Amino acid sequence: DTVSHLMTIATYYYIKYPQYQEKINKEVELYMKDESPDCDNLNKMEFMHAFLKESLRLFGPTSGFFRRVALKDHKLGDINIKKGTLVN
Repeated sequence: DTVSHLMTIATYYYIKYPQYQEKINKEVELYMKDESPDCDNLNKMEFMHAFLKESLRLFGPTSGFFRRVALKDHKLGDINIKKGTLVN
């Protein structure tokens, strides 16, 4: 289930990176105050939205299903990737 996967990985990153906790907490306090969550408030939370999207990008629900192998040697910045190397 994609939602449970997102919640699991987002919770992991939220706990692992205190600097993001602080930003998310401030954003929640700013837009939620004493209100219950609704679409209007949630849509205003740009940092939280970006955080959730980045969590899925880094560790999406299908990331383990599709193996990617370099078909030829590549240079990505200062990183050399040899043909046959598994990449994500």
